[in-house]
Amino acid sequence: MQSLFHHRTTILWLLVFALYGLFGSPTPDNFGWVEIILAALLISLTLIALPDLMQPHYFSSKPFQSFFLFYGLGIGLLLSSLNGHETHYIVRDLIAFSFLCLPILFAPLKKQQYFLDISLWGSVFVGLAYAFRFLMEVNPVIFLQGGNPFADPHFSYLANEPLVFFSYLFLIYKAADWYSAPKAKLFSALLCFLLSILPLLAMAMMQQRATLLLSALYWVILWFFILSRSPAKAIMVVIVISLMLLPLKELLIYYADILATKSRIHGLNMRLAEWQTLANLLLNTPLAVIVGKGWGAGFISPAVGNVSVQFTHNLFSMYWLKLGFVGMALLGLYLSALFYKAQNILLKKPVYACTMLMPLFIGCFVYANFKSLGFGILLLMMILHKIQKNEPETAS
Repeated sequence: MQSLFHHRTTILWLLVFALYGLFGSPTPDNFGWVEIILAALLISLTLIALPDLMQPHYFSSKPFQSFFLFYGLGIGLLLSSLNGHETHYIVRDLIAFSFLCLPILFAPLKKQQYFLDISLWGSVFVGLAYAFRFLMEVNPVIFLQGGNPFADPHFSYLANEPLVFFSYLFLIYKAADWYSAPKAKLFSALLCFLLSILPLLAMAMMQQRATLLLSALYWVILWFFILSRSPAKAIMVVIVISLMLLPLKELLIYYADILATKSRIHGLNMRLAEWQTLANLLLNTPLAVIVGKGWGAGFISPAVGNVSVQFTHNLFSMYWLKLGFVGMALLGLYLSALFYKAQNILLKKPVYACTMLMPLFIGCFVYANFKSLGFGILLLMMILHKIQKNEPETAS
């Protein structure tokens, strides 16, 4: 029993990833038993970190993070009450806000043994689990023809979880890392590459143009990474991948045409119109421009067929709506402080850091998956790494 208590952080964190990956959803429509248990696990982890959080210097040493947290909780809730927003939507916004603040709340847990390793490989597990659950529910023929292949639309959101994209990037990074190392681990590299096909298929089936474009860019980065270690192995990668893609030539041309057609029809998916609509709404109330409309606020969004929603497809426009220019500015300072704290990994392991930066970029500016637990976990992982001086570019 004493041993279990000693390892309680590890056990709880493992349970979070297991439950979230096997049964969770990035943005559930309603709160069920999965969400209740996940909430209990995350609250338990926060209570473990509470002694550190209660230290007088903890928040004073993190001014930007602290201002963002307390402004969001204080002003956001006050405005929600004054504007009379529905409790259900307020709670949903607060949950998304708490995920965004995981680096503040869970930072003390980085002292726990294996916390980073569990975060990394637990995130990979979630990404693979979501990709598998997505692919099991989709009819590829109907989907590629533009129809709705889902008996339950709940499953269409699984592939948009940022950890799906992260799992793909991290697995191909590990494959490249182990393949190009002086003492190559070929079996491990091959296993990672084969596993990476699962999230790639899920993202391809969802026709995520921005994600696929960044994936292609990351392959170029990885190739130069391998080239810097072994030119011969880099050439071999080109030969092997070319031979793999050659039999799929017709399918790839067909799929490229699907993406091109989608781009012609949808363009930027009304993202600019969404910003304009939001600006017109807020400018009618000067105070709302400055402090927002509070948690639970919604608007008629052209990006989703002109229906009322409580989110936008951009993290900054979302916080403009909820917390105004002040909240948006604090969000920028908060993220800047996190990236400054993560400068070791950004500067010393840029190829590895891209496995987290690219999904975060997609979440911030392209899709609305910044509301998910996975987005908060990615932010948390950015600050967990301690890179030793002259440590080589490798995730190991």
